[in-house]
Amino acid sequence: MKYIIYLFFFSQILFCQNLDWQPVEKLNSKLPLSIRVFSAQNDMTPIRAWYVDIDLRKHDMEMQAVLAENSKRKQPVTRFAKEHDAFVAINAGYFGVSKGQGISYSFIANNKKILSNNVSQFWRKGIVYYPTRSIFVVDQFGVADIFWGYKFQGDLLSYTSPSPIREGQTQPQPHKTFPTLGTKTSFHMGVGGGPMLVYSRLPSVTWEQEVFFGSGIGNTTQKQPRTALGYTPDQHLLIVVVDGRQTSSAGISLIELADIFVNLGAEKALNLDGGGSSTLVINGDLINRPQGGEIEREVASAIVIVPKTSF
Repeated sequence: MKYIIYLFFFSQILFCQNLDWQPVEKLNSKLPLSIRVFSAQNDMTPIRAWYVDIDLRKHDMEMQAVLAENSKRKQPVTRFAKEHDAFVAINAGYFGVSKGQGISYSFIANNKKILSNNVSQFWRKGIVYYPTRSIFVVDQFGVADIFWGYKFQGDLLSYTSPSPIREGQTQPQPHKTFPTLGTKTSFHMGVGGGPMLVYSRLPSVTWEQEVFFGSGIGNTTQKQPRTALGYTPDQHLLIVVVDGRQTSSAGISLIELADIFVNLGAEKALNLDGGGSSTLVINGDLINRPQGGEIEREVASAIVIVPKTSF
């Protein structure tokens, strides 16, 4: 068993060593100094990835979480970027489609207003589960946090541990004192996703506890296109986008994604919607190859980094 564990961690070290991040000067030259873009490619793995480092302490830009407001309630990320004149835009939380309209399944908040909540319960094989799915927020001072959250009696409560759900074994509905002492959370903006990837600078992939079994994101070891975000102890936002399902980039697993964030120095990180939704747009230009080409999936929500209008 120790040998297997050693091989597992050794493989993760090799994986990250194979990612030689380089600044993308063509993009950085047109961005504020508080935003830097890096890319990495390895033809042996194969993998093609990007990460964006954004200094949240600077006051020349701000993060916003936005929902599509057109008749279909879904649109390409490039459209979000154009509407908001964004430096950077990525796809955000999970969503579904009903009668041709997008429906957000994840927490979305902007300007202190909740636009969408995480789904509060899931049915899996006749069992109802109440997951404390992970949420990213930024407060009015620009300070980021990621926690396991649940809406209880109108308040968004944050927890320091997720509900200890196991497949086939549900838990009580979260409340003020379960799964840990819940703290009422204030926020300026926020976005939900899951699972948690990094907590207290350590890998913490709470896939089962957040009830991703029976969902479409696969298990913790399957390689997929990914979008995720985290932050460092000194309040640098880290956005990671990885192409997948392509001959030039197979994608990465949730475990490998967590390892990337640990190596980038993340304090906490969480996964966002991925697969064909994974999209990175810089200054209005599509940077990655969603779905293996230049055709973007229409998504219900996005995160945009925009010029700050007031100081």
